[in-house]
Amino acid sequence: MLKKKCKNIFKNNLDLDHYLHSALTIVVDLEFVRMIIDTTPANILEVLTVAITRHVILSHDDPWSNIACTACVAGLFAIRRFLVRRNELKEEMVEIE
Repeated sequence: MLKKKCKNIFKNNLDLDHYLHSALTIVVDLEFVRMIIDTTPANILEVLTVAITRHVILSHDDPWSNIACTACVAGLFAIRRFLVRRNELKEEMVEIE
């Protein structure tokens, strides 16, 4: 039933890909502007993570490319966990609230 509703909304997969591409491009652009305004290592890592994740979602590459992108995102999470100072992450969380 849900599949039929989705088919009615998006006539084909190209429409869905187009909307995903547009929405995720806006998200990456907003993250990039945020990084330019407040350049911290945590923001840079967030922008890279969002950009790589967008690439994985929208591209239909071979499985090895997807594995490499997934490893890159895992590496970025590890960098954020072990190499970014805690006070920088706490400052970012305080600014959001």
